Amino acid sequence: MSRNELCYCGSGKKRKKCHKEVHNNSYIEILSNLYEAIENEKTYNSRDKEHPCKNGCFNCCYDAFIISMLEFEYILYDLRKNHKEIIEDVFHAALEGEKLLKEQDPELLNYFVKDATGLDARMESREANQKMINKRTLPFVCPLLDKEKGKCMVYDNRPFICRMRGNTHTYRHTVHDTKICDHILSSKQNAKNTPFIHEGYFDRVELLNLGKYGNQYLSFRRFPIFFWFCIYKQKNERRGKEMYESLLPDYFIKPEGTISFTDVVPHEVKKTKELK
Repeated sequence: MSRNELCYCGSGKKRKKCHKEVHNNSYIEILSNLYEAIENEKTYNSRDKEHPCKNGCFNCCYDAFIISMLEFEYILYDLRKNHKEIIEDVFHAALEGEKLLKEQDPELLNYFVKDATGLDARMESREANQKMINKRTLPFVCPLLDKEKGKCMVYDNRPFICRMRGNTHTYRHTVHDTKICDHILSSKQNAKNTPFIHEGYFDRVELLNLGKYGNQYLSFRRFPIFFWFCIYKQKNERRGKEMYESLLPDYFIKPEGTISFTDVVPHEVKKTKELK
């Protein structure tokens, strides 16, 4: 796609006057197109359904769900481009949240801190990962929430899990009927009211989080949104950069399948020690 052609985002502007940093067929563009396709499918499949999740409810925003670095880069790009006036406040809220978690749930924080470089991704078991995180809530709300309005500040660029009705979607395949929150009293009824999303979208999002390691592709580590903010502040300070700068500009340039573990985990980055 030429820089003079219309931007992929649907703004109607030329790419060079809109998302000029995002190259054709890059990771970021593919993720954006996936998000758009998911929203279209949700709209189509929810025509005859009334989901209990309503505007102003943010119970899920306390959950310790995790997202990929690519999803976070997408969020941070939106903050840099459209919300520069609040970006430092968002970082501050995330850092305050980290302090609170250290006091109230140090085990969970240490689980994330033990290797913030992502080196453990090669050995990280998805089952163990989910066992640690599932059904755990944070003592603070997501730093991207506007609590006065009860709305996400980056709603149009929110991560995959938030597009799937938050963590309520993870209960769809539970055997027993359970209460999810004060607004969703039945997990089985919730499953019936949740718009169907084709499994292929889940697979595509997973594939975007793969990196080449030797002769194989493995998943990069995922972290909660607040912890990504902490990682970016720490690493950008070491680089002498603003805390909100991208740590992996290749996501905006390279085509899918070309980013490796050495791109994400530079050799000079030392392991972060566990909190005592």
